[in-house]
Amino acid sequence: MNGKSQRPWAVLTLNRIYQRFAFEPFFLEQLEETADSGLSGAELRAGLYLLERQGQVSVVSKDYEEKRYCLPFMTFLEIKQSRPLPGIVPLEDQEVSLRTESRPGLALDIFRALSFIAKGGLPLTSKGGIRQKAIQQLRKEIVLSDEDLLEFAQDPLNIKLPSSPAEMILYLANTLGLAGRGPLQWQVLPAGLEAWLRCSWTEMEEQLLVKMLFVYPPADTKLRHLAAAILAPNIQEGAWYEVESFIHRLEKELGPCGAVRAAHKHWLHGWLRMLCGCGWLALGLTGEGGQAFRWIRKPKPSADLVPAVLDGRFYIQPDFEILIPPDVAWSVRWELEIVTEYVHFDNMTTYRLTREALQEAIICYGRTATEIMAFLKKHAAAQLPVNVELSIMEWAKEADAECNCTHGGHQVPTFSGIEQQKSEGLQSLKISSRPSREDVIAAESNGWKEELFPGIRNVPLSWTKELRGYHTSTARELLRQAMEWKTKVRFKLGESCPSIGRPTLLLTDGAEWKVQVLLDSEEKLDVASLQVAEWAPSEWEALQILLPEI
Repeated sequence: MNGKSQRPWAVLTLNRIYQRFAFEPFFLEQLEETADSGLSGAELRAGLYLLERQGQVSVVSKDYEEKRYCLPFMTFLEIKQSRPLPGIVPLEDQEVSLRTESRPGLALDIFRALSFIAKGGLPLTSKGGIRQKAIQQLRKEIVLSDEDLLEFAQDPLNIKLPSSPAEMILYLANTLGLAGRGPLQWQVLPAGLEAWLRCSWTEMEEQLLVKMLFVYPPADTKLRHLAAAILAPNIQEGAWYEVESFIHRLEKELGPCGAVRAAHKHWLHGWLRMLCGCGWLALGLTGEGGQAFRWIRKPKPSADLVPAVLDGRFYIQPDFEILIPPDVAWSVRWELEIVTEYVHFDNMTTYRLTREALQEAIICYGRTATEIMAFLKKHAAAQLPVNVELSIMEWAKEADAECNCTHGGHQVPTFSGIEQQKSEGLQSLKISSRPSREDVIAAESNGWKEELFPGIRNVPLSWTKELRGYHTSTARELLRQAMEWKTKVRFKLGESCPSIGRPTLLLTDGAEWKVQVLLDSEEKLDVASLQVAEWAPSEWEALQILLPEI
């Protein structure tokens, strides 16, 4: 980039603007005030003139005939990514203990929220606000938590901030052109959604980080630098760095005016915690009690994104689970959101074909058995298992009967809240102004299960209905759900009779984990006979959540 500036003082002027203003607007007079023995006011004026002609500095406004300039935001990020922080050295792994693990990722939260919106999940009140019940349902779809935002949101330097994870997700979805308010409910925006689903996970994360770096740091040059300095090329993915050392090295880079105040440091801790919740960082503690961070996935924002080609295929198992490798396109995952049941996100994401999800797709979302079968066969890595294909046809017949009796064929029912719209192979969804399906279900059901066990509608039926084996990641999600409900789980351990107990704690040691279980006693009233066991996934063959019958 600096190669465009052929004069040394133009290069120095660009560096001065970068250091003193980041990408904040400034007047020529403000730039001239930074003149020193190394760079005169005249050289700064000449350098600014040349940078403006080359397009490296923009004119953002004219106030009373006086220009206001700024360094373009993407130029600022390019400089950050090209300049190493002087003298920063990673810590040894044994010097740091993990304090906060990273979440699955902001891109996944937005994807799940868009699916929820497309199914009519966010109806508006008569005053234009989102119904509180709908917000609570949305929060169950996303992993970002209140704790991830708490320190950042309460920082006095921040003015406009998300008050909750759901609000943050909706704000980002709206500013990215993916969703917005409709007449009676939030709706996905097909053009923006289609472009978004063409992106890879990496491209999504790059766009999200760029948006957050632009929006969330307050209009303070030091905070702009602090927020983006973690993009420095010598801060490596997977290595630990001490926060205080990071701040000290940034101060050296920024020169005489680079001193960071205590308030700035406090803000930085909240910012890093939020990025941890967004899936990019992990946080740790040094042996001396200092704060540390490391990149889990380090995006590389660029003004010139080259779209990736994702043409992977998924694997349909005889037990109806669908395993999704990372190279499966998000447009394919989107259709799976409509016709199957989401289970778990990991390197190998899991969905499950269920009677309920497939029939809902046919009755509510305008799909047909033929379309669903063609979609699965097109994107599956192998032929569909015979039992799966037969089950799909059987479930579809039941759904067809209900459609014919109630709604007339495969037409979208009046309460579905969505209309199907096909575009270049992507079945995107457009929200209509009809009542949401959630409202109709609430009116038709007494809702006692949802009241006693919040989120039960989103839990796979097999978790509570049968004793069966699960992948390690799915088993952990099952146990977490049981802990949230404070209910018991049946464990099948080898050839012995199944043991029953209430999981109380998940113990993690790196990639390995165990569950701590408070075992049932044979004599239910004998509290003293209760025992605590710790089991690793390799020690059981099958699990089942036990809910009290009512």
